[in-house]
Amino acid sequence: MQENQRAYQNSGTGVQKAAHERLLNDKGHKYVKERNINSGDTMEHQFYKGINEEDLPQFENEYKDYRQKSNFDKNYQMLNAANNRNANNRNYLSNDQQTNNNMGNQRDSRRNRNPNALPYN
Repeated sequence: MQENQRAYQNSGTGVQKAAHERLLNDKGHKYVKERNINSGDTMEHQFYKGINEEDLPQFENEYKDYRQKSNFDKNYQMLNAANNRNANNRNYLSNDQQTNNNMGNQRDSRRNRNPNALPYN
């Protein structure tokens, strides 16, 4: 089971594209919407893998059932929460490292000071 969403924009040509794809075993459906911001033209494309247009409602039901049975949404939320915690930890460490670097710079600058100057409190 896979679900992908992608977006693309080319400011030079004015083309914007967005795609949503669902895959389940050997079947899949991909929906692509394309827009040209310069001309205002829009196009929509649908691609099918292992199914045809008439099978799409059945495929969507199978996909939703599988997703529900596999606790995909719950697992996805847990994964996102873990990634957010890791990102926050990385930011926290980055801030700590920055503080340590600044403290190191202060120590270095103290070493290079005039030895006759008054010491820091």
